[in-house]
Amino acid sequence: MRAVRPILLLLCFILTTAVHAQTKPDFTVEVEVESAFTKRVPLAGAELAASVFIGERLVAIGRNADGTWLELQRPRGTKIGWLVRSFLEYDFDVITLPITDGITGLTGTTLVEETYGVSLTVQYEATLRADANVRSAALTIVPYDVTIPLLELYPDFTWVKVNYLGNIGWIAGYLVRLPENYDAVPVTPGIAGISGITIEIIPAEIQLAQVQRLREFVVLRQDIASNLAGFWALVKRGDIVPCEPPGFIKEEYQANYQDYKELPELRRYLPRLNEGIEKLNRSIEILQPCGTYTGPQVDEAYAAAINARIIFDVGLEQLITLEQFVIPGAAELLK
Repeated sequence: MRAVRPILLLLCFILTTAVHAQTKPDFTVEVEVESAFTKRVPLAGAELAASVFIGERLVAIGRNADGTWLELQRPRGTKIGWLVRSFLEYDFDVITLPITDGITGLTGTTLVEETYGVSLTVQYEATLRADANVRSAALTIVPYDVTIPLLELYPDFTWVKVNYLGNIGWIAGYLVRLPENYDAVPVTPGIAGISGITIEIIPAEIQLAQVQRLREFVVLRQDIASNLAGFWALVKRGDIVPCEPPGFIKEEYQANYQDYKELPELRRYLPRLNEGIEKLNRSIEILQPCGTYTGPQVDEAYAAAINARIIFDVGLEQLITLEQFVIPGAAELLK
């Protein structure tokens, strides 16, 4: 029996170690730009630290005060400094990284740290206000897609208190994405006991249905833009091609209050997609008469079709991001 006990303890240790190894987050990133210099601190004018090149795989170990820079190290553990997040491709949520520099680049006076271990992502450009009121003084503008500490929130989520680059203030709740652990943050004193509030949680299945509906809308227009771009490319080359103009895209995406409630991202996506439809219609308009086109007409029509296609391509990529990282539980449903 004495010999068996150490063996059992050893097996328990091995199994426990294996479980921890399996659940360890993967913070691997890949460089997307041809080449870049990392910086000693997360600031554009900071001292250079190291060189990185396209396709190089590194490991993120932290983020800066607003999550726009990531601190990196090589796979074997050598720290190489900071790089702008937009230069990198990755499959994790930046919100899960710790803040390893809460001082550099601040515009306010308060150190940026996760007081309760919770941060949020700002999904739309927002106004940071002194108090939780639309009439309260505006402190600064918070840009889209920054990740900042959450300090306090209203029980109905209408307002959240944050620290943006050292400025403490309030942002309207519908402009942000809260993490799953938001309940670790205190509720605003004085109204914590408020009753009669119902918080509606939109099921992932409903949000995914909204995403799929929008995807079908975009794909159809993406195909038209691709065909038009191909047509005008042949005309630019001097080829004689059949003139079969499609009809104008008369309808913009139809969304009502319930749609926006089920998928708030529609407020940000639709204006850009509608711009793509305008460009698509301009290309169709130039094509409509058929016959001979001038050089400037061809250039304008080709550019309009290309730009429309790019807008639709980006829109489809944003929908993939929604499914993978934003809608809670969506990734599991799509497996």
